Amino acid sequence: MKKQKKIRNYSEDKMIKELKKKEKKAEKLLENAQGFDRILIKIDLKISKTIQFLQEVIEDLKLLFELVKDVVRQKYKEIPVGSVIIVTGALLYFLTPLDIAPDFIPVIGFTDDVSVILLVIKQIQTDLDNYKKWRKKNRKKRK
Repeated sequence: MKKQKKIRNYSEDKMIKELKKKEKKAEKLLENAQGFDRILIKIDLKISKTIQFLQEVIEDLKLLFELVKDVVRQKYKEIPVGSVIIVTGALLYFLTPLDIAPDFIPVIGFTDDVSVILLVIKQIQTDLDNYKKWRKKNRKKRK
């Protein structure tokens, strides 16, 4: 518990220090409407890109879940066992609240989960593409 508290305090202290730097910059920006408008455009763009990225990760996570479900239920069999093990491991990692970055730490707690999901997708991309094709072909049969 002491180690977690140290990590949290270090992170919070570092964030507060960085925030103070940005507050000084914010004061100057508020005095310059044109400069502030340029920053607002950049913020809006970053928000849009972040939302899109997170939506894609969520869709990827759902796809991995559906893949394992279809394999376990023996609906889909065209995938190497090793790929199923990797995906299942990633889903178990996602489920575990106390991992490299504990999930109770806002935002940071999910960055490692996202990293693991993206790593697994990269490792089994061909298998995942084949599964997507299979799902699309068998969608009507499944309903």
